[in-house]
Amino acid sequence: MRYDLASYVYEPINGLLERPTGIRNARKRLISQAKGRVLELGVGTGLNLPLYRNVEEVIGLDISRKMLEKGEGKGLKSRLS
Repeated sequence: MRYDLASYVYEPINGLLERPTGIRNARKRLISQAKGRVLELGVGTGLNLPLYRNVEEVIGLDISRKMLEKGEGKGLKSRLS
């Protein structure tokens, strides 16, 4: 699957694009407002996971097994079927 291949370059490319565009700061600001239980669609490698502060639970879904496997290092607990 193409998304599995993207897992190898996902974080470096995001890092390059987010800073100059201001997306990183916007993401931090928005995610810090989340409360309760969160469903994150397209969780990818879990880049947002460290940004959640006042939530009970984050459920992350992604179609790429490789993305989820990389997210496990950030605390993402995946149940793959």
